[in-house]
Formats: sequence, C-alpha cells, structure tokens
Amino acid sequence: MKTRILLMIESDPRQSPRPAEAMRVAAGLLPWGKVEPVLYLHGQALQLLDSSLDAEEWMDGEGLREHLASLAAGGVRFHAQKRQAEPACQAQSGRECPKEIGLDELAALAASCQAVARF
Repeated sequence: MKTRILLMIESDPRQSPRPAEAMRVAAGLLPWGKVEPVLYLHGQALQLLDSSLDAEEWMDGEGLREHLASLAAGGVRFHAQKRQAEPACQAQSGRECPKEIGLDELAALAASCQAVARF
C-alpha cells in the first residue's frame, strides 16, 4: 500500500506562493509512485476553484496552471471545504470538480494519511 500525505492548502493564491508550492510538491510525488498526494482546499485557497479568476491574478500563476494540469493527468482527486452559499464548481481545463467534504469526512481523510502538511 502507498504512503498517503494530506496536503492542506489554505493560503490565498493571490497573496502567497504557498498554494503553488503545495501543487508542485504533489505533482513531484506522482512520478515516484510510492506516495499518494491527497489535496484538500479550504479557506482562501477555495479561490483556486473560481473559474472567473485568471491565473495571472495568482502568485506563480503559470506554475499553478502547469501543476494543476499534471495533477489532473495523474488522476489526483481534490477535496474541498464544504461551502454553504457558493455555487457548485464547474469542471474546467480537463479536471473534475473537487469532492466537497465536511469536518467529519476531513478527519477520516486525515486519519487515512501517514502525514499532513499545511500550506
């Protein structure tokens, strides 16, 4: 069984390079094949799901775009904080919408991973 790492992304992609770094780490783990990256977006990082925002508005937007494409090609599934009033995500750029989960599901997801990193 592969080791799983939960990458919790909460930083604002317009003000911090941390979301791009988290995506880079996840994309870098894929070819190795020994670690399964599990991605969870919450807080300000949910802006990454907003199809109206252009990648140029994000810090390291080009890197984010490349890593998102690599993760989609690798079949990595995103999880996201369950939103109350936000409209549902629309699939874009060849990747599917993240699975929105609540706190109980997040706890179970974290328990299934051997490590957790926050970005």
